Amino acid sequence: MTRLNMDTISDAIQGDVLAPGVYKFRIAKVTVGETKNGDEMWTLELKEVGGDSMVWDRLVFIKAALPRIKMLYKQVGLPVEGTIDCTPADIMDMSLYAEIQVVKYNNEDQNKVTFGGYHHSHVPEGATSGEKDGKDESLPF
Repeated sequence: MTRLNMDTISDAIQGDVLAPGVYKFRIAKVTVGETKNGDEMWTLELKEVGGDSMVWDRLVFIKAALPRIKMLYKQVGLPVEGTIDCTPADIMDMSLYAEIQVVKYNNEDQNKVTFGGYHHSHVPEGATSGEKDGKDESLPF
């Protein structure tokens, strides 16, 4: 017989779509690749902290998207001044909040991080959230 405390088990089945809102994530994996145009692209696997959900996001190293990459670096407490060499190791296992929306892809709901959706250790004013506890002392900033 296996004994389970059902109060400690999440209702979310891995692969479930999160409701729109701001959630705390840990960057669990970064895979380096490239776009069809040959631009460097990082695919992030974001693991929901305290939950079972995963969200994937892409960072593309093109001029239009560089402010988003800078925002992510800033939100995890990395340097955003001067010239820096960006590597996946920089952001691995870092925690941050991300604003999630639900989008249709091939007629199925999927989660997507909004373009300006990476946040420091707080939920932005007016946002809905799966976690609204404010500053998290376990974050490195």
